[in-house]
Formats: sequence, C-alpha cells, structure tokens
Amino acid sequence: MTVAALWLVTESVDEVMAKVDAGQYDQARTLADSVVTRLQSRQQSLPSSKLKKQEQAVAAYGKEIIKVKSMRETDKKVYQKSNKMMNYESKKGKH
Repeated sequence: MTVAALWLVTESVDEVMAKVDAGQYDQARTLADSVVTRLQSRQQSLPSSKLKKQEQAVAAYGKEIIKVKSMRETDKKVYQKSNKMMNYESKKGKH
C-alpha cells in the first residue's frame, strides 16, 4: 500500500514540476499544497517514514516555488533537475 501511495505522490510531484517548468507558478504551488494535504491524510491511516519524508520534500519544494520564479534560467534548470532526480529516486525506492 505504501508503494502505491508513494508512486501516486511522485506522479503528482512530476505534475507540479511540469507546471513550474511552464511558468505556472501559482498553479504549481496550489497543486504542491494539495499533494502535502493528501500525504498528511494518507499517513493518518497508513503511517510511513517514506511518505513522511516525501511530504517534507514536497512541502519544502512548494515553499521554494516563489523563489524559482525569480531565478536566472540556468539556476532554475539546475534546481529543477536536482528536484526531478530526487523525485525519480523516490519513485524507484532509492530515496
């Protein structure tokens, strides 16, 4: 059950990052907040350290979305690539 929940979350995080890439920062922030809320809800019935870790990562990323908006393009690409790699590792169970 945790694996399925984690998979769905990482897919949602991919959507958040795609919105950031497209410059849809407000929509990305709203979606990130929604993902955090779903994770918190899921953990009430299914406590998991992996889900908690993902919740913390998504919450931190959501708070940083505002900063991404003002980053130079090269900095934004590096930041996004780093977060995409972390999400990929979570999806594959490496993180």
